[in-house]
Amino acid sequence: APLLFCGALAVVVGEGPHCPHGSFRNATLTFSCGGGAGIIARAQLQEGPPADVAGVVAGVSFFRVTVVSNDSSVELRLYDPVGRRDIVARTGNARVNDRNRSGTFEGVGVVYSREIDTPSLRQHIYLLGTLGSDVVLRLGSSSPKPSVVLLNYSYDGDHDCPQMPAGCAPYDKAAAREVVAVWSKRL
Repeated sequence: APLLFCGALAVVVGEGPHCPHGSFRNATLTFSCGGGAGIIARAQLQEGPPADVAGVVAGVSFFRVTVVSNDSSVELRLYDPVGRRDIVARTGNARVNDRNRSGTFEGVGVVYSREIDTPSLRQHIYLLGTLGSDVVLRLGSSSPKPSVVLLNYSYDGDHDCPQMPAGCAPYDKAAAREVVAVWSKRL
């Protein structure tokens, strides 16, 4: 499984919709027209502010995400990069939080739940409609110990239904060679 680094987060990407032949996965999550589900098999989360884990693209409908962790300090957030504010966060002035477990974002219903079964934690976010703009999933932790998280997601479809699924890109051999060359100079 591919390994992606998102800030203080090392992510092992598990199953999800596959990219077609001649393309590659360029995002943590992929979205196909007919809906689907996936899992990020394991993520090591370090103490620090919330890190971007994955983008959820406009057009995705009825997106659901569950995070399970061995650490009750882990926080799942949903962020609006255009408005530069949290849509869902356990605390603070997010639209949906521990006090207000449901609300709306651009006309789409948003529901949040959190279950603590010491020492583990489950958090859920449900989007009840089709996203009109991109949003970002974030994870943060206030624990000084690394936290292990498991993220499961599902959705009913991508209404924009692009020919190349969101999260995939055409493979370009020359561009890949250049990226590897730049990366190898940092070693």
